[in-house]
Amino acid sequence: MVFFEIVHIGNCRSERISAFRLSPLKSPFLLIGTLLALTVHFAAMQIRIMQRILQIEPVESMTLALLLCLSLTLAMVIELHKYWKGRGAA
Repeated sequence: MVFFEIVHIGNCRSERISAFRLSPLKSPFLLIGTLLALTVHFAAMQIRIMQRILQIEPVESMTLALLLCLSLTLAMVIELHKYWKGRGAA
């Protein structure tokens, strides 16, 4: 869910312009906040006391890669929506 939200944040910066055409540096607070959220999330999975408090376990790197690829499908769907929406308006 964290990866889906991160992908969604990147895509929601514009309803018409592709996320791949927008520079992440135009929204420094969003970029820093997103990186900070990812850092806290991964730190919580690696620090033993946080693992016990949150009742979580670290995720294997292959599983993380699979989850990242799965979450990128959201980006493809939203980009297709932007494309078709823009095509109909022209």
